[in-house]
Amino acid sequence: MGKVLTASIIFARTAELMRDGVVPILAFCLPLVALGTVADALLGGADAAGMAIVAESIIAIAAQYWLTRHALKAAGRPPAPGSLFGRFFILSLIVSIGVSIGLLLLVIPGVILSIRLAASVPALVEEDLTVRDAMDFSWQRTEDHFWPLLPVFGLLFLPSIILLWSVFFVGDEPFGVVPALLINIVVNAATIAVWYAATAVHLLTSRPGGRLAEVFA
Repeated sequence: MGKVLTASIIFARTAELMRDGVVPILAFCLPLVALGTVADALLGGADAAGMAIVAESIIAIAAQYWLTRHALKAAGRPPAPGSLFGRFFILSLIVSIGVSIGLLLLVIPGVILSIRLAASVPALVEEDLTVRDAMDFSWQRTEDHFWPLLPVFGLLFLPSIILLWSVFFVGDEPFGVVPALLINIVVNAATIAVWYAATAVHLLTSRPGGRLAEVFA
């Protein structure tokens, strides 16, 4: 029987990937935190705050794509040649909308979707898959590992869940500078950790070319 995939193995692989990518992580995290803090606390006008949010969103989209490519390459699994950004964008948009709706409504559906579709982005980036194939592959790969994945993604998504629910119930009044800075540090760090955990899941449950890894079969 193959080795059992556990939460501790996923956390360890995620931490290893993040250590290897500390420079690009900081390169993307710092502007994300700065823009988020500006939007939440420093900009008084709605238009100015909206511009900061748009800029933050654009950087976040680019960050997930390039950090995923960097993590795969550092792990010895080079991404597919050419630009897959268009397909990645559509996939990440579909997953983000589905997970966000699930988190806002009942939380549990959002958590389930985030876990079952966790490997879709790195699968698409490494194996040059279509959006649908990437989602199908992720659903297949995570089918037998839901419970070890639950504490990993549950913990990493907790800051975003709290923030979404606080905005939903409390409103969108501006934060003070220090609270806004702390919130953006925690949320952006957790979000980036989610991307790396997703890559770790992909690496732990697959081989190049879309074959499921025997070690966790």
